[in-house]
Amino acid sequence: MKHAVRCLKYSSEVQKRVLKKEPALLMDVKRIVNHIPTRHLDKALESSLYLVAVHTGARAVTLANVKLSHITKVVRSKVTNKLLCTIIYYRAKGQYDWGREITIEGNEEEEKDDDPIYRLSLYVYQKTGIRLSNWNEDKVKTNLNKLIWPLSVDSMRERFKNRAVSAGYPRHLFCFHSLRSGFICTALIMSNQDAETQRAIMEKTAFIAGWNPIRLSQCGYIKDAVKRAMVASRLIAPPCEGQKQQVFDETLLELEVFHGISFKEEVPKEKSAMEKYTELVNERIRKYFGEVIVEEAKRERYIKNGAKKLIEENEELMMVAEYRMKEINDKKEEEQRKTDLYSVAASIAYKFIQDQFHFQGKTPEEMAELFCSKAESCTSKAPVRKYNHKVDRRSHMTVYERRKKEREEVLKDRKRNEKTTLEE
Repeated sequence: MKHAVRCLKYSSEVQKRVLKKEPALLMDVKRIVNHIPTRHLDKALESSLYLVAVHTGARAVTLANVKLSHITKVVRSKVTNKLLCTIIYYRAKGQYDWGREITIEGNEEEEKDDDPIYRLSLYVYQKTGIRLSNWNEDKVKTNLNKLIWPLSVDSMRERFKNRAVSAGYPRHLFCFHSLRSGFICTALIMSNQDAETQRAIMEKTAFIAGWNPIRLSQCGYIKDAVKRAMVASRLIAPPCEGQKQQVFDETLLELEVFHGISFKEEVPKEKSAMEKYTELVNERIRKYFGEVIVEEAKRERYIKNGAKKLIEENEELMMVAEYRMKEINDKKEEEQRKTDLYSVAASIAYKFIQDQFHFQGKTPEEMAELFCSKAESCTSKAPVRKYNHKVDRRSHMTVYERRKKEREEVLKDRKRNEKTTLEE
């Protein structure tokens, strides 16, 4: 009986080890970011998200609640001449007012796959039209109440898994929490110093990521991962003359050796007609505006104008659009703003282009040329207007949002009073 219990206990421990996720080291994240296609629209979003997570040890629930207003200051270091960006994390596991300030460092001018500042600056510029180096002066020109990464926790997790698979990793090797464990594992491995220095790193990473220093919650992340990169005999072997003994060996830190995997050969997938069409349109948008990274507002204006022009010149599409607008407006109240053609044009045009590929045998080049010629005939190259969205510190809403809410409350009170009068 004793032997049977021991076997059951051992088998459960082995199963736990098999199901346990690996830490995603900084080198892993660098490989994953490098394998995201350069022309992918969300590359700036995803790469900045993964790099900030692995450099700060933040959970998905923390990053999903970070707003533009939480970027408090951006200054240039006098020592390294790099940008220092301070972000406040308000949300944590079970906490809604955490208020922890985290500072990351990097260079926004030099392109690197492991630089969080370069990727974050690109994404913030794509989202708001403002570079991080000018953030302190120009941040009043944008709506600071917007989320930086407008993704759910589940979406972040699945995107990271899919990107890891695209980079050649097994599907069940990583999860988004692997970035949190990769933060402390990378910090310890990169230190490669004596016990006192490693103890100090454990304490500093605990302060940043929110662990209890050198407790089970923190040590659980590094128990198995760091041991596999250590050379035990070097702890007692005498060091070579003029050299310091290195506990971690670079050969054991190679990604395939460290994780015990072999990267799969990448087989390029054949792109669908819609994917080719999207790439052609995005390339045309960049060429039209003369920018490598086009702001979201400019791209949206280009797409909606082209879709509206396409629908106005097609009687069948115009009938579909009128029916769609009537269907939406019938559900709205009299005081609400009515939906117009500009709002529904993009979805109708997208369905029309798909049908042209499937039923009419059109090529992506033909449809991209048709759509872009119509869009460029009615789209201005002028910069997007910037509004001074001041944020109320108490309500955390812009002036426009606060006034809109006040108007809605006035309308509700008016209806309530009318209903009371009728009942009397």
